[in-house]
Amino acid sequence: MHEIFSPFQGRLHIKHDYFMPMLHKIKLLLGFFRTIDQVTTVYRHIVSQLGRKNWPLGSKKPGEALVEMFHGHVDSGSERLVPQSFTLEDSPVRCLVSTIAFGLGVQIPNVRYILHWGPPSSLMGYVQEVGRCSRDGQPGKAVLYVPPHTRNRRFIDEDMIKYIDGRETSCLRYSILMYLRLQEHDEEDIRSRCFDSSRCCSYCDSRDTESADSAPLDDPEVDDLVAKAQSL
Repeated sequence: MHEIFSPFQGRLHIKHDYFMPMLHKIKLLLGFFRTIDQVTTVYRHIVSQLGRKNWPLGSKKPGEALVEMFHGHVDSGSERLVPQSFTLEDSPVRCLVSTIAFGLGVQIPNVRYILHWGPPSSLMGYVQEVGRCSRDGQPGKAVLYVPPHTRNRRFIDEDMIKYIDGRETSCLRYSILMYLRLQEHDEEDIRSRCFDSSRCCSYCDSRDTESADSAPLDDPEVDDLVAKAQSL
């Protein structure tokens, strides 16, 4: 499922009482942020809320926390151990706060949530990054937040701008498939593949709100978490 939101200005606010249960409920959550500063800010805030409970094994070694961070300037131990731990079936890591430095060449089939804070520079880059979600074929959710200061044509190509602007007028999944289609692909066939009645995206959900009860990943706690990421 694809979702796009334009968040209001505000402070990042993540409460311990619902974040802890959520970490144990979801499979894996991967958050992509545009800068290292954003990654460290979010990571430090979450860890300050969790306290010692962020390290359920009692060890603070890289790859042994509920929430880890990853970017191009982490120490050598984290660079090696965090991705390795995140790929394990029984890994304690439930959430990874990262730049796009993570995920290149890494195969993790059971990531269920991809969260973007700010759009990538291109729609192709976005497709590649959300393509890391639910590679095992199970339901997954990709959420894109577009704060006003991140929507800048100097850094984002026109296809990405069109995708963002079209979130209130067309199916997001259809938009991506049309972007990727080859000449031999029929437009009506692509349109017919839209999961309109199954909440394939936030646009289709807005057209058929009654389908919310049947949505496989309609998790109020997760939705509440990402909705709190208002501004950095």
